[in-house]
Amino acid sequence: MVLHSEDILLRWMNYHLKRAEHPRTASNFDKDIMDGEIYTIILNQLDPEECDLSGLEEKIKLRCKKVLKNAKAIGVDVFIKHKDISRGSTKLNQLFVAAIFNACPGLEEEELAEEELEEIKAVLIDKDGDPREERAFKMWINSLGIEDL
Repeated sequence: MVLHSEDILLRWMNYHLKRAEHPRTASNFDKDIMDGEIYTIILNQLDPEECDLSGLEEKIKLRCKKVLKNAKAIGVDVFIKHKDISRGSTKLNQLFVAAIFNACPGLEEEELAEEELEEIKAVLIDKDGDPREERAFKMWINSLGIEDL
């Protein structure tokens, strides 16, 4: 809950790579994914029926084109070109990963461990047991100097 959006997306990518038992990991949105291999693995992991692994046997240009085709097949709004992937355009690749995540996160629901639940509560609830947003709103109202009528 305190991670930056870039870090969340990288963790999400690595989660799917690990589930696919793939040896590579992603630590950035340029050099690590510019060959299209990681995209191919992740898209296959999200929907193996629509996204096959045949792109892995292609050269980079054709693999990146196949990535875009597979992304469209699972409902991702594709706004980049294969060149953007292969050139390692950091911001465009980051946006593309976010679009894939939003269209098809592929996350399984699982029970939280007790310590994880306590960690979340510590972030969302203040020491008085009130939600932090409620406390912030009360403080804002009080700062306006409105007196009782």
